[in-house]
Amino acid sequence: MGGLAAALLLTRPALLAATLRGSIDIPALAFTLFALAAVLKRRFVLALVLLGLAGLLRPEAWLLAFAVAVWWRRPAGFALALAAPLIWCLADLLATGDPLHSLTGTRALAEELNRPRSAPLAPLLVPRLISAVIGLPVLLAGAAALVALSERPSPRFRTILVALLLTLATFVAIGAAGLPLLARYLLPPAALLAILAAGVATTRTPTLARIATIVCLIVAIPATVTGLRDAAADSRERRALQADLHTLTRQPAFTQALERCPPLSAVTYRHVPVIAYSAHLPAAAIRPEPDSDLIVLPGSARAAESLQSAADSAPLLLQPPPDFRLAAQTADWALAVRESC
Repeated sequence: MGGLAAALLLTRPALLAATLRGSIDIPALAFTLFALAAVLKRRFVLALVLLGLAGLLRPEAWLLAFAVAVWWRRPAGFALALAAPLIWCLADLLATGDPLHSLTGTRALAEELNRPRSAPLAPLLVPRLISAVIGLPVLLAGAAALVALSERPSPRFRTILVALLLTLATFVAIGAAGLPLLARYLLPPAALLAILAAGVATTRTPTLARIATIVCLIVAIPATVTGLRDAAADSRERRALQADLHTLTRQPAFTQALERCPPLSAVTYRHVPVIAYSAHLPAAAIRPEPDSDLIVLPGSARAAESLQSAADSAPLLLQPPPDFRLAAQTADWALAVRESC
């Protein structure tokens, strides 16, 4: 069962893509799953420590930590459960002066980008977003596994079911707080469904629900192969774009222009951290809109596509404005400089 569960999770294209991008969601998910394994063994201290580590990366682990503390019923449990949110708020306070900056900032950005929010909308989005994480066949396999396990629910299954419901409740709470409802916030319930599917598929009980689970997992194989290939290709392209941007920032013309006419501007906020990394600058030193004397432009179709999202309503700036000239250029990127600079 464990081998199949690991194989299912390791071969989910969305999870592989997030891993290759270095997303903090993946270690947060790993800490959460190890914590649930500790809970099943009644190792509450270990579970709360692991959920605390997950909670320092992603706040979705906070509700699970409080649930474990309530189950354990020890003062130390509540102290451990409170540690991650308190450290998170303290970090916000020290960095921005506002202990709730992550909440208010994310809410404001979600509103600006017109991303889906609200508690009533959250349950409606769950099937589609979980499908985006693990694929529709695996989602259906997980649903069939729930049916199979509910016929004779064991204590372990009840514990996992409670964890699954709590992670879904967290997603609803995210919507109620006015935060964006994104697929990555559903990684824990998506992973639990895949694990339950693996558990049912490896049992020997010849039930209709088990047969349906196995069929769904088999149906998932072609899309898995294609998705893994696409995720690997996307990662190679991202690395190539990053390397090309690094080449641009090392050109003497780029360095000289930055010394004469700072700051740099990106054409979209998505490009700010990438430029900051390549140019060895703090992200705060780069403007998220093209409104300075120096603008880093996409110079190829693949560069422009890497910065765009389906949610974008305004087109990207792809050419230098009328009073700008190209001071440096590579295959994928260009630096536009105002003529007066």
